[in-house]
Amino acid sequence: MRLLLTFLREENGSNVIEYGLIASMISIAAIGGMMAVGVQVGVFYDSMVTALGGR
Repeated sequence: MRLLLTFLREENGSNVIEYGLIASMISIAAIGGMMAVGVQVGVFYDSMVTALGGR
């Protein structure tokens, strides 16, 4: 019981959870941005190949 009360009063655990949530939000935003840029780059290269007489 004493261990449980000590754990509930401890704030380091909540800090770790908050940092984890922040890191996950940043990674989701980064993945979304990379996917959007990746599609645009693919379209750009396809248009360049077509313009140069590729496909």
